[in-house]
Amino acid sequence: MGTRSAADALLQTIELAQAAGEIGVDGAFVRVHHWERQLASLQSSTLMSEDTGIPFGELQAEQIRLYREARAEQGRDREPRVSVSRSVLPISEDIDRLYFGDQGHDDQVGLLGGVRSRFGKTYVGEPDKIAAGLAADEAVRTADTVLFPVPNQLGVEYNARILDTIARHIAPAIGWTAAGAAAAS
Repeated sequence: MGTRSAADALLQTIELAQAAGEIGVDGAFVRVHHWERQLASLQSSTLMSEDTGIPFGELQAEQIRLYREARAEQGRDREPRVSVSRSVLPISEDIDRLYFGDQGHDDQVGLLGGVRSRFGKTYVGEPDKIAAGLAADEAVRTADTVLFPVPNQLGVEYNARILDTIARHIAPAIGWTAAGAAAAS
C-alpha cells in the first residue's frame, strides 16, 4: 500500500463519516469541521478509517501532523485549528458506578463500510486516572481543543455534573486553564 497524502486521508475520512451516518452510527465517527479545499480546520472524533495496529492516539496524532504539513505545503499563513474528541466518563459518585462500572476499554477494531477501522479508547474511572490517561494521549497533547461528548440520554443535570468534574478535576490536571481564569491572571 502506497503513502497517502493528508488530503487523501481526510477525503477518505469524510467518505467514512458519510457511510457511518448512512448505517445509523451517531457520534462515533470522524467529522471534519469546516472542510474545504483550504483545509481550514480539522475536528477528529473517536474513529479512524484505518487500522495499522498503532494505538488510536498515536494514529490520530500522525493524521494531525500530516494535516498540518499539507496546510504548510499550501503556503497557508494561519495556523489551523485542530480538535479531537475523547469519550470520558468520570466515576465520582455511586450513580456513576451504577451506570458505567469499570466499562473503560482500550482501542477497538472493527469493520465500518467495509473498511477496517480503529475506534478510540473510552476513559472510565476516577478523575486522576482519566487525567493520567489523557496526558499520555499523543493526539490530546497535539490538538488545540479536546471535545468531551456526553451521554445525553442521562439528562441535563447528570451531564452538567460530568462536565463540571471534567472542568474542575480532569482538564486542569492535563494543563487546561479556563478562559476566564487565564484572563484574570
